[in-house]
Amino acid sequence: MFAQRWLLLWGLPLLGVALLTTWLVWDIGGKSDRRKKSEVAFPDYTLKDFVSVRMNEQGQLVALLQASTMQHYPEINTKLTRPYLVFYQNAQPLWYVLAESGQISPDQSQIWLNGKTYLWRSAVSPEQLPIEVHTTEVHILVPEQIAETAAPTHIFNGKNTSSGVGMKVGLQTHLIELRSHVRGHYAPQP
Repeated sequence: MFAQRWLLLWGLPLLGVALLTTWLVWDIGGKSDRRKKSEVAFPDYTLKDFVSVRMNEQGQLVALLQASTMQHYPEINTKLTRPYLVFYQNAQPLWYVLAESGQISPDQSQIWLNGKTYLWRSAVSPEQLPIEVHTTEVHILVPEQIAETAAPTHIFNGKNTSSGVGMKVGLQTHLIELRSHVRGHYAPQP
């Protein structure tokens, strides 16, 4: 009987205080986590109409990035609006890329281009005609200079056209690989 009274007088209130304390500690920790996540959602700086260049150790131009806006985040991908990229070989422009939007990894080793994306290359020689590629959702591995997508892709090369699903472009090797469902129309060049 004494134990029951003690439990009713002291045990249940102590249990209630313990539960309330646990809930308050959990709620404060949750607010702290929510605050950290919301702080990350805001860019630490924004640039409009900017141009950035990348050079190699010899001082030759390797790549150029231009965009309408860039929102830089400290720990997550940087967001781009209307990114335009130029990849160079021997200081000469080789591949051009234009997309609706994009993101750059924090270490700048990867670029994701979203929406309609166009890649084109000028004629490298009289035998190699200009190439134009229409696709979406392109992933670029910057150090390797490889662009790839799993999306439907259309390639225009003079009077020739090719299409397929999935593509890989070596931005330094000039090789374009369509991965599946490949179709083509080839016409003799004059």
